[in-house]
Amino acid sequence: MGTSLGFHIVFAVLGVGLPLLMFVAEGLWLWRRDPGWLELARRWSKAFGILFAVGAVSGTALSFELGLLWPGFMAFSGSIIGLPFSAEGFAFFLEAVFLGLYLYGWDRLSPVAHWLTSIPIAVSGAASSLFVVMANAWMNSPAGFHLDAAGKLPKVDLTRLTSAEVRGHLRAAAESAGGHIAEAFPWITEQARILAIAGVCAMLAVAAALIAPAAVERALARRDVGAVSREVQGMRAGPRRTYYEGRLQEERKEYEGAARSFETAARAGERRAFERLLEMAQSGPCEARVGAARALGRLGDQDAVKVLESMEKEAREGPQQGLLAHVMGCNSRVAAHDALEQIRGAP
Repeated sequence: MGTSLGFHIVFAVLGVGLPLLMFVAEGLWLWRRDPGWLELARRWSKAFGILFAVGAVSGTALSFELGLLWPGFMAFSGSIIGLPFSAEGFAFFLEAVFLGLYLYGWDRLSPVAHWLTSIPIAVSGAASSLFVVMANAWMNSPAGFHLDAAGKLPKVDLTRLTSAEVRGHLRAAAESAGGHIAEAFPWITEQARILAIAGVCAMLAVAAALIAPAAVERALARRDVGAVSREVQGMRAGPRRTYYEGRLQEERKEYEGAARSFETAARAGERRAFERLLEMAQSGPCEARVGAARALGRLGDQDAVKVLESMEKEAREGPQQGLLAHVMGCNSRVAAHDALEQIRGAP
């Protein structure tokens, strides 16, 4: 999601800043009748059309990622930041409607009518940035709400989600970025072919980096425990590191510790950790199956029920459930049964 946001924010900021510059340039042409201002407004409108299209697609991907990658967070915060996001959607569609009129109305509308269509574009673009910054600022510094005794959200004060200073700062930054790009626009036009080739190469490089397996994955494929340990030590603290710590413990046959690491990572939103627990419960050694079953029970995820039921059935029919297995603490049937009771809420 960080990659998607880093890509989107460039187009979003320029999309906020350029409409005002287009409005001013075309207004100066109407006032002074200088053809240079008209040519400038036309060129900026073409650039803005491309920026708007790319920003719309990348922004849509971000909105889906919020729900898909952070379902727990959105389940809690949806009632707080849902309204700003919804208002941003309305502002976006208003901007899209008038941008269509602006782009296709150069030779179809009167000069004044065409100039007036740029006002809703600038206003709705500023409104979009306002609503998105309200949501983003709340994520960094939550305010404007309180929880009752049951942990619910009885009241949300939208006026306190963020400060006027934060909103004004983004608007000023957008206008500054748009102005700098506008200054460089003649050079950008002359170097368009080189810039296009450079952009394609950059996108291919990013795609190759995203598709290529990470160094830690290559080390795991080679079963190089030392290399895995070095890679894990260099990672930032978080669910990703915890997941790979579990993989490292699994390679060292520390199955109970691996299961606990995967459980911790899964609670923090690392889906791969939950899937790894399912794999351990299905095909790992007996100790790994027991540890995975216990971790799945503590997680309480309904997606683990089928795997645990299958594990309980296979263990009941297998030869490993004798007295020795019970004494040695490797009774996977009991572990699977206990985990199923935890998930189903049985006493």
